[in-house]
Amino acid sequence: MTENITRKYRGLLFNEFSMKALVAGRKTQTRRPVKAPKWADPDTIGESSVAGRVVSRHIDIRETEAINPPARPGDIIWSRETWRLHSWADDIVYVEFRADGAVQLADKAVADPVFYEDWRRRVIEDAERVLTHNPKAKIDEHGQWRWKGENSLPWKPGIHLPMFAGRTFLELVDIGAERVQQITEEDAIAEGIVVEPGKAARAAYAALWDDIHGKNSRYSWDRDPLVWRYEFGDQTHD
Repeated sequence: MTENITRKYRGLLFNEFSMKALVAGRKTQTRRPVKAPKWADPDTIGESSVAGRVVSRHIDIRETEAINPPARPGDIIWSRETWRLHSWADDIVYVEFRADGAVQLADKAVADPVFYEDWRRRVIEDAERVLTHNPKAKIDEHGQWRWKGENSLPWKPGIHLPMFAGRTFLELVDIGAERVQQITEEDAIAEGIVVEPGKAARAAYAALWDDIHGKNSRYSWDRDPLVWRYEFGDQTHD
């Protein structure tokens, strides 16, 4: 593993397709649109003379400045994905992931104690409000909620998943900027695309890109936006 005393843990949103590919070990790359920081004019974002870098004009001083990558090699990228509360008892909480139904313990041992208790209290209170209106749910003799059938608790977006409840941690081995249409067949497969007979992985990736970012948006495939290309190494729990 790369030695990096300034290593940071950075959460990155992944949809269900990407999570299934990550869990299956098929996904070692991801691409995200380059978005303008507050100081930059979004209409002036362009490629730098240095390969893999991006520049933009500053909205105040009107001079060109570099836009730094959102992470650096050696950082740990952890997956923010759609989730919900699965079950709880005493101070233990289990979460369920929408991508594949996997259930995992929220790791209290690596969490800030105050934040963990506040998070635990809030998610359980939210769940109890829902279960109160579920005719198939009731509190048993041990004071625990039980219900018949499938879990009816609402799904929550990945942005609200705390790191101590995440399940996928990946070491970033490279990051750089390129146009989205520069992706190759091999890259598309590394993005998790499963190649079907007679079809190109790159074309499938283009369709997936527009499905995520919008065919008519400023980040559409046809507009060929600048993207950050993340490349991952092995999963780690370091």
